[in-house]
Amino acid sequence: MLKNCPTIVFIIIIPWILLIIATAIIPDTELLFGFDILAKTYDVKLPESFNGPLLANRWLSLADHLYVDEIRGPESFATWNGNVYASIADGRIIQLLSNHYRTVTYLNPENLSQKECRKNYQSASGYCSRPLGIRFSTKGQLYAVDPYHGIFEINIENGHYQLVMNISEHRLSDGTIPKFLDDLVLIEKNDTIIIYMTDASQKWLLHDVYFTVGEMDQTGRLLSFNLKTKQLQIELDNLAFPNGLILTDNGTTILINEFNKRRILRYRLDDKPGHYDILIDGLPGEPDNIKRSLNKNHETYWIGLFTGRNQYKPSFYLDIMAKHPYLKRTYFRLIRLLGFSIETIANLLSLFFNDNDYLKQFGHNIRVANFMYPFVAEYGMAVEIDSNGRLIGSLHSPDGYTNQLSEIYEYHNNGKERYYYIGSYSNQYLGRIIVPINNEDGDNGDNNKKHSTTFQNELRKFSLIDDNNNKIENDKFCTIEDENC
Repeated sequence: MLKNCPTIVFIIIIPWILLIIATAIIPDTELLFGFDILAKTYDVKLPESFNGPLLANRWLSLADHLYVDEIRGPESFATWNGNVYASIADGRIIQLLSNHYRTVTYLNPENLSQKECRKNYQSASGYCSRPLGIRFSTKGQLYAVDPYHGIFEINIENGHYQLVMNISEHRLSDGTIPKFLDDLVLIEKNDTIIIYMTDASQKWLLHDVYFTVGEMDQTGRLLSFNLKTKQLQIELDNLAFPNGLILTDNGTTILINEFNKRRILRYRLDDKPGHYDILIDGLPGEPDNIKRSLNKNHETYWIGLFTGRNQYKPSFYLDIMAKHPYLKRTYFRLIRLLGFSIETIANLLSLFFNDNDYLKQFGHNIRVANFMYPFVAEYGMAVEIDSNGRLIGSLHSPDGYTNQLSEIYEYHNNGKERYYYIGSYSNQYLGRIIVPINNEDGDNGDNNKKHSTTFQNELRKFSLIDDNNNKIENDKFCTIEDENC
């Protein structure tokens, strides 16, 4: 056996070495492998440190994790008649109750079982629905954007739904179709609804989202769809992974999170076509969704960040590798080919064995870089800004206990408590922070009572207890530079 070791090593190791060399030097793998990663250098500036409104704290680390391993990817939230609803990775829309949840509907245009669509490799096939952004109309109809199918209109009373915008049937003026729909806002005019939505990339699909980021893709668009005329058109293009959307209080402007460039754009509906300006840039992480806070006195917004960081501690995968494009391209090519090889083996084995889901899932997670998330998203963070783009507060999880945020959604629970629901594209739980509402001047839950202008001010009114029954004073912050933070 030992005599054959050199031969075995030669047969197994040498081809891999040659493959690594080939993937590094081949100028274009598009024709050979059906994909390629562009090699280009980019550098988006990070904040120098966490100070002022970005001063580090532990509030996200103190969040409750609900329904662990019961749900995956609670991406977005919306409220109707005092009830909160969420979109889930397996195609469900759920209603969040006090200590449990109920399934409102299961979006299933291809008639696959929930069991099948709970498998990552199956949900990425395009046959299963994956609702992302959700919004209610003024009449209580829920609209959900699905990157694989289009836009669903859902009756939350009986769970019935219809596909009101099918991406395979509606083409844009340039002949293309939406490829990676992400979020939406509704503008109701006369007898119709105009749906504005982000199309994150014209190259990559949802399950390849990490490649959209790694390549610094800038083929994203803002689209609009008229429910009455069925007209689909391009509002903005050449955006760097446009993600979350929100309509400002005056109804004249849409704010757009531009994930790859870590900034928020302002698109005025009454401005000339194709024009936008920058509301804020240099965010301490990639902005996913943006939601209006419940502050009635000041127009502020919560932005969930995929992972927070500053110049003191940049991300190796997101920041350092961005300056070494050929290293990055070689790495992404290798994991793509490795994952594809494992998936191919799993599919061949399925001809002889029934139970090989684990191998399929393993190969899928490598091919689409799902395994990277725990290494990349090490620091949980969300920020609050005002309507002028000024940072006014932030939430942190320095230990990474609550990370990979998609959004922060604020909700009043019968005027007694303020809930902060924490969404995520990939987490296997739903996060929640509960803050007792402070009644001032003897007010007993009246909606006109005075509220603090920031989350931090609200939290400073009370203390928390950690896992060791030690009191945590709210004004004792730590910084990212503190290893014991």
